[in-house]
Amino acid sequence: TLENGYVRWEEQIGGIAAHYGLVVASLTGINQPLVVDAATGKSLGTAEMESPRGVAFDAQGRLVVLSGKQALRYALDAADPKILPAAEKVCEGLEDPYGVALDAQGNIYVSDREQSHQVKVFTPAGKPLRVIGKAGTPKAGPYDRLHMNNPRGVTIDSKGRLWVAEEDSQPKRVSVWNPDGSLAQEFYGPADYGGGGRIDPQDKTKFYYNGMEFRLDWE
Repeated sequence: TLENGYVRWEEQIGGIAAHYGLVVASLTGINQPLVVDAATGKSLGTAEMESPRGVAFDAQGRLVVLSGKQALRYALDAADPKILPAAEKVCEGLEDPYGVALDAQGNIYVSDREQSHQVKVFTPAGKPLRVIGKAGTPKAGPYDRLHMNNPRGVTIDSKGRLWVAEEDSQPKRVSVWNPDGSLAQEFYGPADYGGGGRIDPQDKTKFYYNGMEFRLDWE
């Protein structure tokens, strides 16, 4: 995809995952997941797939790939990983999925957009378990910390917490969520290309930047 003569890399690679010497990258722009031997860098093969995005391995070495509006799970043969067997469909009811991760229990976390803009959690069998974050599309108005704007990359840390990279500049945020779905921590910024914005000349507690209004606490 070209934009002003430049290739938008984020529209070419939808996700990447590694497991016991295998690396899988989903090549969204050409509708293929690519399997690579990590030691040699050799390609072990590809397969045709509709708009592959997030990829992740489970504890059994099975590969979960987001494709279109669904998630597919493959049982890769370690002796012949370039052959992708028939897939099992899991995580039904997705609208516009982007990122996928698994926790220690094998539950599947999918960042979903369209009308949701949430992370949806499924059992290892792919059945709906719960959702994280308030549903709704990004919109103008008071900022809600419990709502995600265009969630994309997701991962689970050693404490079972969910980390979400939001693909948005209003504001830029990485959010961290507890296993029970409550918000644990947030990281904001930085500004686009190093600066910008202005303080309200009539009220120094107000700061404007990139279509956003911030309240400043000078104390």
